[in-house]
Parts: sequence; C-alpha cells; structure tokens
Amino acid sequence: EDVNGIVYDVVHHHYMKWNNNKKTRLALLSISNYSDNFDGYSLRYAYHLLKMRREPNKILIVISDGVPSSERCDGQQGIADARMAVNEARKHLTVLGVSIGGSYISDSLKQIYGNGLLMVNDLSELFMNISSKLRKIIKQEI
Repeated sequence: EDVNGIVYDVVHHHYMKWNNNKKTRLALLSISNYSDNFDGYSLRYAYHLLKMRREPNKILIVISDGVPSSERCDGQQGIADARMAVNEARKHLTVLGVSIGGSYISDSLKQIYGNGLLMVNDLSELFMNISSKLRKIIKQEI
C-alpha cells in the first residue's frame, strides 16, 4: 500500500473464507492481534473482495478499536485515510463500523464511520445490536 509516497508491506490474515462450515467457523476462535493495524488499507482490501462478488447487496461489517496504526501514519492522517476508504466503499456497498466498549475511542470511530457506527457497550449485546442494525439496513434497501 502506498501512503504519502511511502510503500508499506501489508499482510492480511484470513480466518474465514466464503464457505460456511464448522471448521471455518471454529477458525474464528483463533483470531488474535498482530501488532499495528492499517485501517484504510484493510477497508479497501475488504471492499475490493466484496466488489468482485455477484450479490447485488453487500454489507461490510468492521469491528475496530478505532485507532489506526501510528507506525504507518499519525492518528489524524490514519483516521482521514480510513474515512476516505469508507466513503469509497459506500459508493457500492453498505459499511457498518462496530465498536465494543471503550467510549474513549468513539471520536475517531465517529470520524471514520459517521452514521454507520454501531457502539456496543458490552460483548453480550453484540448479536442483538448488530441484528437490529442489519434489520434497519435491509428495510432501507428494499
């Protein structure tokens, strides 16, 4: 990825592909963090994968801590890059940003996702809140 004339080597770890079987669902349990995240690049990467799909309606759900990598660029620059990636993707699909707990990150996430941000206070509320938001999104699409 090229950011401000600097080329970064970016690695993505895939935990689940398009098939939905027990083995791939169990792979989700092995997710862990790997140092810095590069939000803008990851958003563009996922957007381009979804863009190749044939389905007419697509939703990209991003669970994020809202803090773009400081190694790649400073905080405000990372937020602006992620916001540009979200805006680019929204031309062709729905983007939903999800934050779990931690109100201290809400400002950066609001800058990135705007009205498409779902803040969940507790992990136990995640499924119900995402289900409710998806219901609203689907009703708007119909």
